Amino acid sequence: MTVSDSIEGQQNRGASAKYHTTHETQTSNRATKQMLVRALRGLGILPKGLAKPVVGPKAYVRWWQRLRSLVVLVAIVVGLGVAVAIVVGVVVVGLAFLLENAIS
Repeated sequence: MTVSDSIEGQQNRGASAKYHTTHETQTSNRATKQMLVRALRGLGILPKGLAKPVVGPKAYVRWWQRLRSLVVLVAIVVGLGVAVAIVVGVVVVGLAFLLENAIS
């Protein structure tokens, strides 16, 4: 091994080390960016990607979707029932008041 071979080997190792350092920095920056984007999506600041639809034999409604639908349906029925009851009550009280005034 000559002195020039030794110098070339050191230069090659230096270039390789620079490549690895640059590559590691780029990888670290990419990982940091992905982590930041994931955090912002989790907070609702950035929009989330659309979920890939499930098709085929495994396409089914999940139990929590059924439960959510049941809760919303019950809330709508109860809400409409209360609204109708209020309207009927106001009409009955109003008519009773008018009848009381007509009699007296």
